[in-house]
Amino acid sequence: MGMGDVDGLRESSESVRMGFDGVSGDGLSELMNAEAIYSVQRMAELLAVGPDSEREFVLFELQQLLDHCLDDTLRVLIPTLCDNVASWEVELQFRAAEALQQVVGVSLSSEVAWMITVASYRVLEHVEGRIEDDLDRDAFYELWGGTINDALLQVSRMFSEERSDDILRLVDQGAQSDIIPVRKLAAKVLGSLAQTFSPTAVSSKLLPRALPLCSDSNILVRGTAAESLAFIGAVLPCVVTEVDLWPIFLVFLDDGDARIRATTLRTISHILKAKYDIEPSEHLFKDLLIPILLQWANFARQWAQEDQRTLDDDTYLLLEVIAEVFGNLTYCTARYVKLGFRKQAIRAYCAMSTCNGPLIRRNCSFNLPGMAATLSSKYGVELSNIVEHFSRDTDAEVRGILAAGLHVTVTQLYSGGRVDKLISAVTNLLQDDHPAVRMLVLEHFAETIGAVVKEGEPSALRRLTPLLEHVRFLSQGEWRSQERFADQLGDCVNLIPQTLLKEKVLPILLELCETGVCPVRRAAVKSMVRSFRYFREPVEREHIVRQFWARLAEGTHIDRITMLEGGRFALELFSSVLFQSLFAKAMLDFANDPVPNVRLKLALLLPDMSGACEHVPEFIMAYGTLLQDDDIDVKEAMQTHHRRAGKLMQVATQLEREDRKKLEEEAKLYNGRKNNSNFADTWTKVSEDVKTKIDNLRPTKKGATKRPSGRAARKMEADNFTDLNSRGSSDEDLPAMQRSSSSSRSSSLKDAIADIAKTIRPRERRSTAKQEHEGTG
Repeated sequence: MGMGDVDGLRESSESVRMGFDGVSGDGLSELMNAEAIYSVQRMAELLAVGPDSEREFVLFELQQLLDHCLDDTLRVLIPTLCDNVASWEVELQFRAAEALQQVVGVSLSSEVAWMITVASYRVLEHVEGRIEDDLDRDAFYELWGGTINDALLQVSRMFSEERSDDILRLVDQGAQSDIIPVRKLAAKVLGSLAQTFSPTAVSSKLLPRALPLCSDSNILVRGTAAESLAFIGAVLPCVVTEVDLWPIFLVFLDDGDARIRATTLRTISHILKAKYDIEPSEHLFKDLLIPILLQWANFARQWAQEDQRTLDDDTYLLLEVIAEVFGNLTYCTARYVKLGFRKQAIRAYCAMSTCNGPLIRRNCSFNLPGMAATLSSKYGVELSNIVEHFSRDTDAEVRGILAAGLHVTVTQLYSGGRVDKLISAVTNLLQDDHPAVRMLVLEHFAETIGAVVKEGEPSALRRLTPLLEHVRFLSQGEWRSQERFADQLGDCVNLIPQTLLKEKVLPILLELCETGVCPVRRAAVKSMVRSFRYFREPVEREHIVRQFWARLAEGTHIDRITMLEGGRFALELFSSVLFQSLFAKAMLDFANDPVPNVRLKLALLLPDMSGACEHVPEFIMAYGTLLQDDDIDVKEAMQTHHRRAGKLMQVATQLEREDRKKLEEEAKLYNGRKNNSNFADTWTKVSEDVKTKIDNLRPTKKGATKRPSGRAARKMEADNFTDLNSRGSSDEDLPAMQRSSSSSRSSSLKDAIADIAKTIRPRERRSTAKQEHEGTG
């Protein structure tokens, strides 16, 4: 490239630099007003006129400037560096290239990215003849070429096409150069430009320049051109790949250098992956791809059976790359599978998966979900065995890669594979010695469980028992793993049978509630409350709540706060009927707790509980007790009770609608279950009665007036609370206030739900009341 071309390119970038203040004039006087910007400005002056030692110090500190004052660095320091770097010594230019590699790693505007591109080309223009050692020269071009490519990737399409003539002129000159690194850079730049140009520009401007470089005499230039074809072919129509690129790929695959063949396989995989969903072509994916894939599948099967330690480097490189792209290429043939192809594909994949080359097994583990999606219908058993084999692999990265995609693999293999092998693999990974592997399993643990069993499936107990036998090990890790574990258990409680919930899951969650740190306790009690929803029998459900959630009341004050946090979530999850029956009374008992923090937690929850518990006598008593509390924080919380309760009254209609929805969901959840007919009938009656009450609240056709709504009734109760607060009532006033509040209520929807609540108490309570009545009679 000539000096005049680079200077012209520099002139085209002057408009880019408009708006960047220089190191003198009014801009400098404004910058000096701020100390931080003044420091950046001083560093810019050192880059411009300072000695090399001080320049090297500034370049060394550039990463700190990017972290703490990015905008000022890009506005003041980088333009100065780009203006002066071409005149520096070679050693200092090495340092500058390393520093700019950090700059292009952050998000840049098109203007700044273009400025760095121009400066990099100017450096390469002036370096010829200044570096004697070939290795140093190659490293120099590699550094600055990488800077150019990374900078071009951040130039917007419109911006790059506006200046395409300037950059393409330099590419053309580089392609004609006698210097190998310059031709290599030209080939590499074409791939970067393909990611910023439009498809039309790629077809007309980049492809004609890339094809001649594919026949370059130097292996490095040809290999770089093959890499660039991946990005060029990804944006062009399939017909261009079939007509113009595929003949080149066939030549490259027969090349004597293994690096060219490996690069070509990666390029083909990249293009087909980009075109599979957008523009599927039967000619490309069937007629052209399958013969090549069969050829390399036979190659992989042959050499994977050998001891990898004895193979030459070229053969091992090809095996590694085949294992890397095999899953994607096989998946791309799923629509156009020829007879006998799947058999050869699974044989090659099994051979690579069981070889003694760790890099090959890692790539096979990464491609396992794609192979399962393609071959599970016929070879699900073989793939299930590979999953279990990878879960016991000696290489931690193989197990980690398997764990990251395990939920997808298990989902694909559920119908055609061996579920016992899949569960064994999950169990092995859950007990893995490496904490990162266990964490990767936990990321999608609920999805994995959902893939192994389906809700209500008879085999769920048999399949999950061995898995949950070892799951306690996860509750003993560091707190982030414990929190993730508790969250994931909560997401899959609907799939776990009640027996396992009671014997395996809930004891673990209780242990986490009692021993974990705050985030772990919160996640564990939330999952615990969620599991209560799936105990269908009312007597058993109440017993489970007392056995696990209410047991926290016997522990420390932190346990009791955790218990209240669980009650808060229960208020969101359950209907007001079940919340009153299962949680409300135990929570309201904490109004007399000896620890102020527990009482404060309850005081903060009272406004949210008022809608569901306004008919509960314990609620009125707890309100009065907390209103006269001696603790200043509790008093302050109670003083804001009416304001917070008033906000809820503004959305009372919405809250009642949500409560009706919860009632209907619970009736649907518990209806029709075996050994639960009485409760199901009760819930059916609940739904019918609620609907009847709602209809009664609607106005008649001829001028009938509406009855007071739930919001109006709540406002009456709030007024009574206000009156109680203003009078400073004692405990003796509470029953009278309660009677007054009850007598003033209309037959609102809340009254209907409260009346219905009395009819669905657990059967053991009803039987006790019946015995007492009979004894009295």
